[in-house]
Amino acid sequence: MLLRTRAMLLAVVLPLAPLPAQQDSLLRIWQDTERPDSLRMKAAGEALRTLVYEHPDSALRLAMDLGDEAVAHGDRRRQAFALNFKGMAYMLMGNFYPAVVAYREMLALYQELDDRRGVAGAHSNLGAVFHQQGDLVRALEHYERCVPEFEALGDRRGQAIVASNLSGIQREMGDTASARRTMERLLRDAAAAGDASGLAGAYGNLGLLAQDRGALRTALALYQAGLRHRSTLGDRSGRALMQHDIGDVYRLLGRPDSARRWIEASIALRDSIGDEPGAALALVSLGLLALDLDRPQEAVTCCGQAAATALDLQLRSVEEKACACLEQACARTGDRACVDRNRERRAVLNDSLQRQQARDLLARIEFRRELVADSLRNASGGTARKDPGGRDAMYWPWALGAAVLAGLGLGWWRRRKGRA
Repeated sequence: MLLRTRAMLLAVVLPLAPLPAQQDSLLRIWQDTERPDSLRMKAAGEALRTLVYEHPDSALRLAMDLGDEAVAHGDRRRQAFALNFKGMAYMLMGNFYPAVVAYREMLALYQELDDRRGVAGAHSNLGAVFHQQGDLVRALEHYERCVPEFEALGDRRGQAIVASNLSGIQREMGDTASARRTMERLLRDAAAAGDASGLAGAYGNLGLLAQDRGALRTALALYQAGLRHRSTLGDRSGRALMQHDIGDVYRLLGRPDSARRWIEASIALRDSIGDEPGAALALVSLGLLALDLDRPQEAVTCCGQAAATALDLQLRSVEEKACACLEQACARTGDRACVDRNRERRAVLNDSLQRQQARDLLARIEFRRELVADSLRNASGGTARKDPGGRDAMYWPWALGAAVLAGLGLGWWRRRKGRA
């Protein structure tokens, strides 16, 4: 199964977004240089709220223009606001490095302004970028910095987003029971608040958890619910993700025609918004579908393209999955050199991923344990169990450390056995 990370972004200011018709009116105000600059910049900011999800490339241009205008007027708060949407646009298009640069600039500005909510939002979004890249250590470093601020400010929305992202990390670390409890609580909270964005995220994450445990029809229903909410929000990137996941479930259900239709729709939408990482993931799914249909050459084409994109973007987990697909496909075509090349590349990628995570996570594991337990409990409003000494009985990080070491040992043993 593909590693799919759903890290939710936080817009620092979160009123209801304008309707598309209002958006056109707002853009006309922005383009009218005869109007007062303060009114123009306010209109541009309001327009960005939906434009970033519908057309991130257009939102990027508008955010850059708004930022330039804010700099010219010495308006640092508006400049930080523009950087927030600049980073969101880059991330939605899968361009992670400039997203990090934008969020770091945003963080510095909000620190200068002594704006605690802005600082927390910047840390939350930096965590989301690193989470999306699979760098869980750096993601946790930023999440733990924003959690106390959201709690102190009483920002339930911010707490819910970070809790959702932390539940994703729990899932990736194997603590699916805790992740599921957190997401179910967040789903109830989002439903009570009428929060379409929160509902979309919760349905998608619950779908992943259902798919993990083999409940494919439940996963399909959850993904379809997530797709409806993404469509309501005008979130094209989120729609593409749901389309891909729906297609992947149809593939696992043995319905190749439906699978291909949904995955190809996802690729088309991702191409239209410049989401190269998402397109690479979808290409791996197409490659696996081709293998299911005994079309190994088609799988070589799809997964080869995905591997090249992932290598270029330094997406190691995606590249590892693409290489696994290529290894199988090349074995069926009889290309032993291709099999050996991709097997060796997978070993390198697996070693890199496991050793980095083992080294970094084990070094910080005691520090993380209490903080993540408290963060999830406080953000979700749940009650953690206590032992008689009063310490939280959440020991999943310790289990993770053992699992990582076991994984390293097993991987080393398998490679030694293969060479023997």
